Amino acid sequence: MVGNRGFVRPLPMTDEAFEKIVALTRTKMGGTAEDDADTVDASRIAIDDLVEVCEGPFKGMQGPVLERGPIDGAEGADAEEEALTLVLTVMGRDTPVTVPERHCAKVAEAV
Repeated sequence: MVGNRGFVRPLPMTDEAFEKIVALTRTKMGGTAEDDADTVDASRIAIDDLVEVCEGPFKGMQGPVLERGPIDGAEGADAEEEALTLVLTVMGRDTPVTVPERHCAKVAEAV
């Protein structure tokens, strides 16, 4: 490669830096199954709740929940996961869009 504009030479990572990253990952993903079950029940998204999509192609869009249901074609651990059908404004039109529940978050109610 001629020149160095935009090129970053990779450097090896120290073992300490690697362990620090692994520890951060464990704390974010940590917890027991009982903790996860309590969290899901407490933040259960109901029909007509206003939610925001946090991941995927519709990230940042908000809309009300039209219906809940299982994810189509899910097997194994994914069979328990639910999908939400939201009404999102896509290209100026209200469109029903099905999104996994894990990609959504309730929008806080205005006080």
